[in-house]
Amino acid sequence: MGGGVNRDDFSRVGPHYLTCVDWSNSNHRTAVTSSLVQGVYSMQRDRMKKRKPLSNPWWESFGFSLDKPLINEDDNSIYGAVFEYKNNQNIPHSGSGVPPSYVGIRDYFRDYLKNYVSEYFRDFVRIW
Repeated sequence: MGGGVNRDDFSRVGPHYLTCVDWSNSNHRTAVTSSLVQGVYSMQRDRMKKRKPLSNPWWESFGFSLDKPLINEDDNSIYGAVFEYKNNQNIPHSGSGVPPSYVGIRDYFRDYLKNYVSEYFRDFVRIW
C-alpha cells in the first residue's frame, strides 16, 4: 500500500479535539456517532485482513464498550454492532442525554434493514 493515512487508525484520523464530550452539543453527539460507525467499518476490515484490531479505540475513546457485533450469517461479514456506555476509563463528559447503548450499522446494510423492518412493521413504525 502507498504512504497514505490508514483510515482505521484512530490515533491518526480520529476526532482528537473531543477531549470532553458534551452530550448536549449536537456536534459532539454527531462526532461520537460517526466514530462508532467508523468502528464498525474498521472492525469489518480487521476481520477481513485478519489483523490486530484497530477498531477498539473508535468506541473506547468515548466510554463505550462492544456488547455484540452484528454478523451476517450468509458471509460472516460484520454489518453492525451494539455498544454500551460504560465509561470504565472515566472519559470526561458533560451534559445530559448520554445514551446507555447504541447500535451502529454500516451503510450498505441500512437499506436492507429499512426494507425488512418496513415490510413487517409497516403499520406500526415509520423509519428513515
